[in-house]
Amino acid sequence: VAYFGGLATMMPVMTIIFFLFSLANMAFPFTSGFIGEFLLLLGISINNFYLGALNAVNMLLTTVYSVLLFGRVFLGELKVWLEKIVFNYIWTKHNNPNDTRRLDLYPYEIIISIVLFTGIFILGIYPQALFSYLDNNLPIVQMLYTQPYFVK
Repeated sequence: VAYFGGLATMMPVMTIIFFLFSLANMAFPFTSGFIGEFLLLLGISINNFYLGALNAVNMLLTTVYSVLLFGRVFLGELKVWLEKIVFNYIWTKHNNPNDTRRLDLYPYEIIISIVLFTGIFILGIYPQALFSYLDNNLPIVQMLYTQPYFVK
């Protein structure tokens, strides 16, 4: 992380996508991470308050780490050694130092990221879609794990 910095100037699309996924990692509202962390914290706190408090501290540390990681990798000035590597890459690939079109994500990577984040966002807005599926199949899973094995 210390070797990177300022990648937002060279990779703006990657910066936006990384930021959106970082928000989901930080359990930001309207993401599936928020629903998962909330249910986890609620379930643990009901059974053991101390483990719930430890989980809350873990959530805070995850948020701090994600913000620091994003800031150090994407914001600030571009590192000198990284700028030289980027310049050499552009020069050898395109013979034009001002052409930065291949430094950012390819179109298929953007499409995959949009599909993944759409799923994260939909599950954050409407988690009942997953819960109804799990509620229907949970008795089957419980039966498989609680019943002894039968030999025919």
